[in-house]
Amino acid sequence: ISLRLDYCTPHRWDIMNLTDSVVYYILDKFGLSKSTMGVYLTHNYVFKFEQLQPLLCDLQTHRRAGRPAVSLRKYQVQKNAWWGIEGGWEVELLIYYMDKSQVFEEQLPADTQKEIRRGKQGKFENFPHFKLMFQNSGKLTAFTNEQVNLLSALVE
Repeated sequence: ISLRLDYCTPHRWDIMNLTDSVVYYILDKFGLSKSTMGVYLTHNYVFKFEQLQPLLCDLQTHRRAGRPAVSLRKYQVQKNAWWGIEGGWEVELLIYYMDKSQVFEEQLPADTQKEIRRGKQGKFENFPHFKLMFQNSGKLTAFTNEQVNLLSALVE
């Protein structure tokens, strides 16, 4: 979620700005899709486009304040014949956007904060965006217990 656009001021959105500043796996659920790196998202529409702006505002507001980017809202589910979704009902959905949170990190024990600041030389290199492969030397897809615990605490 980019901080350069103001998602909290309702206005006519430029689709190119949205697709360049919001991750595709949020946009496709609201009917904005493009093929990316071999992933085709044109059939994932499930929520009304009008419901996208308040979600983006929630996430951006939390990011600007240094808090975890989270939004809890109710959405009207739309019919999607491709996936066999009948639509016509409401879902309460929590969306968490994985990103650094200054407020969270300031609440961590001093030794954990220090380890995060060590970057490539520390146990938490790439936090919170740990690599899915080869995050830890000699391990194809494994995270350490400390890495899993830190991620879990971030999203609590």
